[in-house]
Amino acid sequence: MPLEGLVDLSAERARLEKKRTELTKGLAGIDAKLGNAEFTARAKEAVVQSERERRERLALDLAAVERNLASLEEKE
Repeated sequence: MPLEGLVDLSAERARLEKKRTELTKGLAGIDAKLGNAEFTARAKEAVVQSERERRERLALDLAAVERNLASLEEKE
């Protein structure tokens, strides 16, 4: 379905780029936490597992945002 005329492509790009920045920062924070041996040694396994699952969700979201941005670039 063509989006031209229905969606402001520049506004959508700006929204996606902002979301990409947020997701990238979130992933960096989780990576730092999981990379900290003291955190992984002291935290309950359920907490560590929760952070790993959260990281996986953020990575999937980031991949989707990247695909959407690439799709927008094709339309221009």
